[in-house]
Amino acid sequence: MQKLKVYKVNPTDFDQMDLDEVARFFSEFRVSLNQIPIKKEEEGFKKASFFSSFLNERTKEDVFFYKFYSLNEELFLETNCEEVPSFSKIQLQELESGKVINDFVLGGETVLSNVILGDDYVKANSKYFRLINLYAFSKRLMPSELMDLGDYCLFFRRVDSQLSRKQVNTQRKLHHANLYSSMRNIESEASYKEAENLVESMMNGEEEIFEVEGWFILQADDLSQLGDKTRLLIRSLKQMELVPYIESEGLGELYPTIMSRGVPLFKRSHRPQSKYLANLIPLINEKIHEEGIEFYTRRSNSIFYKLFEESALNFNILLCGQSGAGKTMVAQKILSEELWKGTSAIVLDLGNSFRKTAAFFGGEILSQSFNPLQFRSSHYLKELIISVIPKEELSAKLEGKLFNLIVENLPSLTSFRELILRLSTEIPDLDLYFAELWEFFDDEVRSLSKFTYVDTSLYPDKIKAPLIIFLIEAFKHLEGRKIFAFDEVWSFLRNNSQYIEECFRTFRKHGGAALAITQAISDCEDGSLTKIIPRLCSTKFFFQQAVSDSEFLTEFDKEKIRSLSTKVKKYSEFYVKTDFHRKIVRYYPTPLEYELGTSNDLDRVSFERFYEKNEEFFEFPEIVKRFVDFKYYFGGLS
Repeated sequence: MQKLKVYKVNPTDFDQMDLDEVARFFSEFRVSLNQIPIKKEEEGFKKASFFSSFLNERTKEDVFFYKFYSLNEELFLETNCEEVPSFSKIQLQELESGKVINDFVLGGETVLSNVILGDDYVKANSKYFRLINLYAFSKRLMPSELMDLGDYCLFFRRVDSQLSRKQVNTQRKLHHANLYSSMRNIESEASYKEAENLVESMMNGEEEIFEVEGWFILQADDLSQLGDKTRLLIRSLKQMELVPYIESEGLGELYPTIMSRGVPLFKRSHRPQSKYLANLIPLINEKIHEEGIEFYTRRSNSIFYKLFEESALNFNILLCGQSGAGKTMVAQKILSEELWKGTSAIVLDLGNSFRKTAAFFGGEILSQSFNPLQFRSSHYLKELIISVIPKEELSAKLEGKLFNLIVENLPSLTSFRELILRLSTEIPDLDLYFAELWEFFDDEVRSLSKFTYVDTSLYPDKIKAPLIIFLIEAFKHLEGRKIFAFDEVWSFLRNNSQYIEECFRTFRKHGGAALAITQAISDCEDGSLTKIIPRLCSTKFFFQQAVSDSEFLTEFDKEKIRSLSTKVKKYSEFYVKTDFHRKIVRYYPTPLEYELGTSNDLDRVSFERFYEKNEEFFEFPEIVKRFVDFKYYFGGLS
């Protein structure tokens, strides 16, 4: 048996490319295919020699072949080529010695033992397999379109250039004779033009001819299921104008070449050019990060997003979309996953969206009053004070004076009220801005909670800006990885845009990530702060929304956002845009995640009734779990 090398194939995700980028990708890929080696060199013969192409036929071991597999949307390559094949923008990860294709999907070494050959199926390892040959190719095929139909393999080898040119040129000459017949042969004329164009492309090195054969691999637990899968596949292949053939007589000979490390026989081969072969080869590889929070693609493949991805410029995320599109539930998914890992968090909630999640994870609800002087930073205290002053009364001169006075008096102060009164002696009537706010300030020094929850709707508008400034400063003092979730609070911080910008820029340095939630990207075009926030978030999650021209969106982005869909209680689609990725993904909430994050009135009333009946007996997390069990698994709620 020949020594084969096995590779995991990791192509670029061309779903994240625009049409021009896709065209360049496949153009470069075709060039790579045209340059793969045909066979081993032999001393005394030139590689391009026409006669050497026949002499080398004396041993199959001299001819290089390539076996591409798409198995459960994972891609593999087997080859007897000793050198690592080079394909443009495709990474090949060599797998450990001894690994073969059937180790990954088809049951391991015993696939070739205890094999029973039926009339048109194989039974091995208590599984039933059927091979559906691609007996005739379609004239038109989209790139990697075959991957939509299931597991398949594609074997090919490049035909010697001089030999293939001679064969194509012979066809051209044969059809050329028909050009001068008394009655036009339209089909022959078309074949002549096609052959002439192909010869020209081959002369220019743009195209080569390949021997290609391919099979779909069906597997099932019983023959009935195998029959259902066969009928479905054959119908799909015919719709794509591909002619299928169920392998029967040749099973004993072909099965080892497909399911194990056998040499392709090319008994059912076709001879397409590289342009067509490029579309046959499976190349779909959907990917954002190697690990992280699991979401799904439209093809139902798992895809991962890592919040604290080291390659990112920062860890901040902008979540943007209309009400009901799922942005808050996705934010809670990210928050929950990180809380399980021990990440600290502060959540600024508007409208109780995070309330159940906070209660489930033991979030500490912030007291109605707080101590601004708990953190003795002059810069922070200045920002807190100016957040209360009307914008039209602020000036650079006043801000400078405030900062100097805070620096001068801070060492001797014992309370925030004392600070404001001292400043008022130099800045008359400053204390009047705080006249209605004193009940929200105290002198208590509190230890920082691992998870702090703040429902901003419980506070009057006048105190929200200084409260947010205080929480941002508290966030900086949390240890380790941390998340700050902001839900629609930007309108309260119009005096502090430069400070918020500075904080967002430095969150990464302190191991922090911001989750900034807003209704639509158009909201980020108005105020100075809301326009800054998207620039400070290297990752953006766009949900369903009306799309208009924006400096933050390209035409490619807008097209992707317009295509988003959401199915209530099933999934939310959103478009992920990072410094390196742009991909539509789906979030399928578990029953627990849905019940923690839903804002639906009927869901809310149903839970509240259940909670009232059980609150004296169980803690909140246990009540939620029981509610989910009864609603989804135990036949419903009474």
